[in-house]
Amino acid sequence: MNLAHFLLNSRGVRNLVLRANSLLNRFGFSPAKMENSLNCGIEMNQELGLKLSLPVTAIILERHPEIIRNLQDKGVELAVHGYVHTDYTELSREKQLEHFEHAIKIFKKQGIRFRGFRAPYVKWNEDTMAAIHELGFLWESSKTVMWNVLDDYEASLPKKNWEAYKKVLKLYNPVDAFAHPVLPEIKGNFVEIPLSLPDDEMLVDRLHLPQEKIKEVWQKILSLTYERGELFTLQVHPERFPFLREEIKSVIEQARMYNPKIWIASLDEIARWWGKKEKKTRWPNGARSCLSITGDIDALTLFDFFMRIFGK
Repeated sequence: MNLAHFLLNSRGVRNLVLRANSLLNRFGFSPAKMENSLNCGIEMNQELGLKLSLPVTAIILERHPEIIRNLQDKGVELAVHGYVHTDYTELSREKQLEHFEHAIKIFKKQGIRFRGFRAPYVKWNEDTMAAIHELGFLWESSKTVMWNVLDDYEASLPKKNWEAYKKVLKLYNPVDAFAHPVLPEIKGNFVEIPLSLPDDEMLVDRLHLPQEKIKEVWQKILSLTYERGELFTLQVHPERFPFLREEIKSVIEQARMYNPKIWIASLDEIARWWGKKEKKTRWPNGARSCLSITGDIDALTLFDFFMRIFGK
């Protein structure tokens, strides 16, 4: 599945046109706009103790190694987000393995440390997981869980917004968070870390929720995971870090108010803890639940974004 096919199926023509204007605000012909957004992430990481985990498409690392290396130097955890941004479920196991091996070579060549993986479009199949197992990743975070906390907003939203939201929800095909414990799970030799929805793209681009409502949604999920002693892996795409900085900050501030505490951790830290055979508690150091902030880097310029149409 290329980018054009994904956008048409997940948005429809009207929202695709609106998206074009949004892209101009987030990306430029140079990486300057995205570099500013990533610097905002670095600042939040340092000031708020976020421990950001950012999967990166290898082709983007290859085009912009200095920018990605700066993230690592400033304490951001990086992970593999495929070689190119495509739907790997449309490729054979052998082809997926070939892509992921190529991505690993690029990461190693550029001196970027990695322990984890997330599939583009969070679309995966058993062949994807077999490749992850074979290549020795510590963690994988493509499985999505949906927190159905938006019912109170449906009546106040235009129908077209809700329809756009439902389209992408169908493509992601998440598990109902209320039907299963939202916790990491050991799968062979790696740890599967569920990714929570709704994320920033759903709330901003599809539903067009006011920022105050976005904060309410994420704080509600944080409260639910705390009550249940579970994991909230919040996805915010890096290009929206400046736009959603206050909303992210509000979630962190709320998390720090709880007692017993919420463990704020990177995906790597979660996987290393969960994989410990000798652990006697669900979360370390008396924490009741866990919060992690993540977001994928699959384009730094307009050129990068539109090359995804061709699977490059």
